[in-house]
Amino acid sequence: MKKEDLIVCPSCAAEFGKDNAKCPFCGVMYYPGAEKAYMEHLEEVKEDLSDLQYMSGEAVKEEAKKVGKLLKKVAIILVILIAIIVVAVFFLQKKAREQEREDFIYRQANFPVFDEMYENGEYDELADKYNEALLEGYDMWSWEHRDFISVYGSIRDAEDAMARLDAGEKPEQAVIAGLIWNEWNVIMYVARDVLDEQEKGYIDSIKDSVIDDLKTRWGMSEEELKEWYDRLAADHHIITYDECEKFAKDWIKRNKK
Repeated sequence: MKKEDLIVCPSCAAEFGKDNAKCPFCGVMYYPGAEKAYMEHLEEVKEDLSDLQYMSGEAVKEEAKKVGKLLKKVAIILVILIAIIVVAVFFLQKKAREQEREDFIYRQANFPVFDEMYENGEYDELADKYNEALLEGYDMWSWEHRDFISVYGSIRDAEDAMARLDAGEKPEQAVIAGLIWNEWNVIMYVARDVLDEQEKGYIDSIKDSVIDDLKTRWGMSEEELKEWYDRLAADHHIITYDECEKFAKDWIKRNKK
């Protein structure tokens, strides 16, 4: 079976044919497949009805009974499908309301603490708490300084990777890709116009050292830097890990001894 004919089960992550009415592994209903099966049943009913005009009276009665049974089965399937959808929507809405409530309680308890840490310049501890909140699934998008503390995390990770490489650690592909991603993330955050003037000033004071590292450690020319910048600027100033990984592979290949 072709890859495009497979879907991934939202419940158990198993792959199965997209024409199935349910996952053969965990039994979770797959609505597009179920709907297709239902429509195929209807087509069968239409064909059966069109054949009735050519049958004798007894044959018509027999076929009518079969069609009636088939219609009952289709009706039962439809009712079950509607019931499953209604129940699923109910629980999804309930879960969404519970998540909204948890997010509200979290914001009320923690955002004032985060604001105070931000004002006091406790960025390292704040970055740790910010990452913990994201991992725990809390909504941090509404926090006023999330953009700054996010790029601060990139600065901290980049400085840590540079220190390890300077200390003699072998430049593995994952380390290079991660460092390149963090360095370009720092550069492009300034261009996104999401930071206030004070935050921009802080990032600007570090941006030059990041650009210098891209030139000296990774050998990026002025032309290459401009090409990267223009391409990322055209793509909403967002750097993807894939392009950093490709750069890392090429760099390792060029510098193999």
